[in-house]
This record gives sequence, C-alpha cells and structure tokens, in this order.
Amino acid sequence: MALRLRVDTRRCYKAGECYYNHPDILAAGDDGFPRVLATEIATPQQKLEAEQAIEVCPSQALALVEE
Repeated sequence: MALRLRVDTRRCYKAGECYYNHPDILAAGDDGFPRVLATEIATPQQKLEAEQAIEVCPSQALALVEE
C-alpha cells in the first residue's frame, strides 16, 4: 500500500499555510487550492513534511491515507 497526501477541497478555504510552509510536497494550484506534488509519500522526510502540513492547515483539509 502507498501512503498519499489528500486535499479535501470541500473543507479547504485556501489559506495557503500548507504550500507556503511545505513547498517540497505542496504547491498552489491555478484554482488556489493546494496541489500535492509528491504522488506518494515515500521517504521519512516527506512523511514529516506531510504531517507538519496537516498540523498547520487551519481548515483541517489535509490527510494522509493508505491506498
């Protein structure tokens, strides 16, 4: 199973905290929603970045999921 970072665009209100603080795994999309750059969270550093992005998200729109 692969570990992935998901964005719930219904909850996200485009604060940008995730991609401002974690540009290695997230970027601003053309629509203002965060876009996940890492298709799979494969390294310990990526996992740490993803967990920190989840923590700073004011709308709680980010989640790590196993697929």
